[in-house]
Amino acid sequence: MLLFVTLVAGLGASAQDATFELTKDVPTAIKLTAEGLASGDAVWTMDEFIQYGNWYGPGWWGGTEGGSKPGVKQPVDALDAIAMKHDFAYQYAEEQGRVHGKEYEYLLKAMADEIAVRDAKRLPKDPNEWDPPASDPATAGRYRDRIQFGFKYWAKKHQLQGDVATVANIFKYLVNRDKLPTIDQAALEAEVAKRAQEWYEREDVRPMYRIELSAPKSLLLETDQVTVTMKLVPANQQSEARSADVWTTPINLTVSGRAELSSYTLTSGGSVVLSAETKWYHLTSGNGKTITVTASLEDGPFDVLEDTLTFTTAFATNLSLTAAPDTVTEWSEETDEYAAQTVVTFRAQLTDLEGKGVPGIPVTVMDLASKGEVRGVTSSDGVATIPVVFFKSQVGSAASTVLSFSATSAGGADASGTVYTSSTAYTAVTLTNQDVVQVSGTVHSARTGASIGGATITIDGPKGTEKATTDPNGSFRMTVARMPEPGYEIIGEVTKDGFEAKTFAVGSDGGRASVRLDPLPATVVGRVVDAGTGEGEGGLLDGATVRVTQPFEKLIFTQGGLFTLVDVYIGDTLTMTADAINHKAYTKSGTITMENASITFRLPAGEGDVSGALEETAATEEEMDESLPVYHSLMVWASPAAPRSGQAVTATAQVFPPEPGVLVELWMEGTDGYTTSTTSMTNAMGKVFLHIPGAEPGVVDNVVARIIGERVRVSKELRYSFK
Repeated sequence: MLLFVTLVAGLGASAQDATFELTKDVPTAIKLTAEGLASGDAVWTMDEFIQYGNWYGPGWWGGTEGGSKPGVKQPVDALDAIAMKHDFAYQYAEEQGRVHGKEYEYLLKAMADEIAVRDAKRLPKDPNEWDPPASDPATAGRYRDRIQFGFKYWAKKHQLQGDVATVANIFKYLVNRDKLPTIDQAALEAEVAKRAQEWYEREDVRPMYRIELSAPKSLLLETDQVTVTMKLVPANQQSEARSADVWTTPINLTVSGRAELSSYTLTSGGSVVLSAETKWYHLTSGNGKTITVTASLEDGPFDVLEDTLTFTTAFATNLSLTAAPDTVTEWSEETDEYAAQTVVTFRAQLTDLEGKGVPGIPVTVMDLASKGEVRGVTSSDGVATIPVVFFKSQVGSAASTVLSFSATSAGGADASGTVYTSSTAYTAVTLTNQDVVQVSGTVHSARTGASIGGATITIDGPKGTEKATTDPNGSFRMTVARMPEPGYEIIGEVTKDGFEAKTFAVGSDGGRASVRLDPLPATVVGRVVDAGTGEGEGGLLDGATVRVTQPFEKLIFTQGGLFTLVDVYIGDTLTMTADAINHKAYTKSGTITMENASITFRLPAGEGDVSGALEETAATEEEMDESLPVYHSLMVWASPAAPRSGQAVTATAQVFPPEPGVLVELWMEGTDGYTTSTTSMTNAMGKVFLHIPGAEPGVVDNVVARIIGERVRVSKELRYSFK
């Protein structure tokens, strides 16, 4: 009896890593069964497993059901690779059982079961982080849990079977004690690795590749476009290309949701364009809807793991970022306890295209130099207020330093479930060691109220002359030295071609000014001529009428075909209609850009009316060719105007006077070959938007905006480059 105990104890010690007490984990069994039912799996029990991948499941190995040897399909992910090792371990155990006895088969299987449990526990909790990753993370997670729980049962079962078989064959151990092999975990794993490598070296084993789809964003606007790029990469180290065809074999693409693809096949390294649908009724019902693009290969010389990209339709947002103060001139006193510092409050406001605040959206403010980040969440009015501490030591020995910041709103849903795209804005904060103040303001036309971009602001201060230029919105900001004594005003001058210069004053501590420039008066000299005879003898139409409808109403009769219009100003929109007996009326409209302009109407013979652009020239210049009619002027700009590498851009076209329902085309072409466009009706503010993805440094985008219609064509163009 003592000999029997010694023998059994010796066997148990050699397999001690594979033995443990069976845990009666009924709640886990119930949980796994419920998950299987919810996912559409068959009911799962202790001794019943469903196939997963190419190796997981009873009698299922290498993509083949049963058989004396495994099939030719590789594991689909890290969990399937564990199942592959387990299958080869069972194969070896059964061979050893036929040679040395059933106890060897059972004890080796118990060890293989525990190795599978151990390896499953080592996998990252998130199946997306496996190597290779799981193509179906939810299903993979359930099957990983089944190994961890179910194989414990099998390990104990096989261990008990091995112990019983050992007792039944006790005589063999008494007689052949020194000749029987030992059961060793390291030897088992080495044998499994050898068999797996031999399997991979078989000529008929199919290479396996993984599709990787990528796109620069996951939230799409209605009418938006996004480039989907695909790579085909080996799924594991053993999958080396056995044929160049692997890189050129077309991969099938399918799309679901309100979108369309530019192509339904794709080769490795290529890209296609996904366009959200443009039907108007989707503008409200489409928000939050899902678009999926799936890449797969039904048949080919190799196996492919599918990949899917998911997009969500969303509403656009506008983000603005300001800092108060934006120039730091005062610091707390430096003591032994803390360094000189101050607090700047960043204000990030997120709105939709109607100007309404978007609440509940996270906003990140980043220092573009240090990449340091602070975060906040927009309040009910769409504003996130984020305080940041600045230290005087950040200025160093310089007189001042400028720190640039970006604010980025997170794309996603607000509290009501409405989905919005992300948006980015920029601002700067000036830290200074010298006594300076901040002067800012806006410049507008005193006549029309329109913003004046490109105006020059000049301030002569105690440290010299400082200059700044207004942006397209008419805003400016500049840092100037503080006046030597309190009470002295800071005097500035604003100049702009076509406007009278004007001065303004702010206090000695700086401040904000609102400046309105008076446009210079203009004189328009015109003539009305017969289009057929020109300006020669008889060509000038005496007594023709010229009716002014903008900027005021006035009726003028030509004398000898000539007329003069006064009381207008540079920047005014001028609309006039010339008419004469037995001639067609001709309407021209445009903006006055010079003090002394010359305009010619050439009236065709006949009845009816035609229209044309208001083409003005100086009296000494050659007249310009006539073109199609213009009822609106047009502006186009990009935000940001100087984008960084990879930063998305929004091109905006606006008609003047602002009017909804004007058909405008926005078209963009980059030097990297990327193009995109939209043709839309203007909104209530007369605007149309085109969202353009970011690009590499040095890429130049050319944007053309054009008013189109039955007889109307006006175009504007802008360019910007990525830094």
